Order: sequence, then structure tokens, then C-alpha cells
Amino acid sequence: MAVKFVLFDLSEDLVDYWKEFFNALVPEQVRDRVTIQHEDLKELNGIFDCIVSPANSFDQELSKVLAPADNPSALTSTAQKVHAHSYHCGYVALCPTMRMPFPVDWHKEIVYNTVWSLLVAIDRHNAFSSSLVISPSQFTSALNKTNKESEVISSVLMTGLATGIGRVPFKTCAKQTVLAFAHCHDAITSSTRWSSLHWNDIERLSLNERLPIDD
Repeated sequence: MAVKFVLFDLSEDLVDYWKEFFNALVPEQVRDRVTIQHEDLKELNGIFDCIVSPANSFDQELSKVLAPADNPSALTSTAQKVHAHSYHCGYVALCPTMRMPFPVDWHKEIVYNTVWSLLVAIDRHNAFSSSLVISPSQFTSALNKTNKESEVISSVLMTGLATGIGRVPFKTCAKQTVLAFAHCHDAITSSTRWSSLHWNDIERLSLNERLPIDD
């Protein structure tokens, strides 16, 4: 199943770079599945199966003060339920780019690696979900979205990664995000070639390849 993505961010620069790199680097069938918006989360309308979280929104100090001693994850669980209800979201994809709040611009491929891992995880999840054999007794629960293992992810909402405290430049974030989409699509559609890549092949996938946009 072709998964649809909505990429949004408050940074107009990041949004513009996304658009430029998607037009330059990915085939049309991938672009058709990606919507790019310069908006705040509160302004977005739609239902999403999965929301991508940079995983840095968990505040341990707040939990120490407000959460029950025997349930330190209570605040996180409550927040997830609220968002799941608001956006009808069944999954949150945790995509951390740092171990603790700190600049990660020293890591030259952090956004690429994170987005690649996200796309692979979604593809594997959907492959597994599509292969499940659902008995008649499970059919109703699957339709009502109570059987999580049977749900295929068809729509994903995500923002830019590591561009805040991570200090990854918007242009770098956009290019690495789009390259991950391009390479993942190529890996899925050309699985035989990707399963036997040689070093020379890998060098051609270099993130340092210059494009007209880079000038």
C-alpha cells in the first residue's frame, strides 16, 4: 500500500527546501504521496494513522512533580491519548535524533538515518499487517480498530527533525529527508539490486552529491 505523508513545519525555509528537493530527487509517484504544508499543528485538518514524534517532548522534571510515584509515564500516556483522540491516530512513531537535548549538527547523516529507519519500520509494519489472516471473530474488532496488529498505516504526519536545539540546518534536514524517501522507494522497487549493493554502488548514493539547488 502506498503510504501518504503530510510534512509540515513552522519554518518557511524548511518547507521551501522540502519542495525543491522533492521536485529534484524523487519520482513523480513518490511526490504524489507527499503533501508539504507551512502550518502549525493546531491548524492541520485531517485524520492520520501515525504521527511522527522527535521523542524529545517527554519532560522528566514535570513527571517527577506531577506523575504518581508508581507510574512515571502517566503524563506521557495521558498526552498520547489526547492526541490520539484529536487526530484519530493509532500510532506514534518515536524518531529521536539525540540522546539528550544537545546540538547534533556534528552528525552528518542523522536526519537521513532517522527518516530511513522510519520508512523501513512503516514498510515492515504494513507488510506484517497485510499478511495477517483475520478470522471472522476478529473481523469486527479489526474494523473498529481495536486489534492494533491488523491495522495498516496509510497516512503519516511528520515535521522537520533536529532543526531546533539539534541545530541541523534547514537545507540539510530537507535534503536528507528527501534522499531517504528517494532511496527507500528505490530499495523497495529494486529490491534485487539493493540486496547485493557493492561499495561502488553505495558511493553513488552519497549524501554529499551536489545538485543545482546547492549552488
